Amino acid sequence: RVVKGIQLKEYASWLDEGALFKGQWGLKQARTGDGPSYEELVESEGRPRLRGLLDRLQTENLLEAAVVYGYFPCVSKDDDLIVLDDA
Repeated sequence: RVVKGIQLKEYASWLDEGALFKGQWGLKQARTGDGPSYEELVESEGRPRLRGLLDRLQTENLLEAAVVYGYFPCVSKDDDLIVLDDA
């Protein structure tokens, strides 16, 4: 098994901005059409907020992302995946 640390800059670009901004943060244009468009909200609120969070994660060392890869014996039971001990 190999464990590899991943730098934030390596995977931050993989974030789904649409899912984050619309789904999680609720950014959307007003129904009446008044006010900023969705694209304007993304530029004025969404991306600055995301950059702030990513900067905080980086500067305060709040996130340690890593990948473990290899072959793992496992079985399934209903909706669960059970990783077995090597022994």
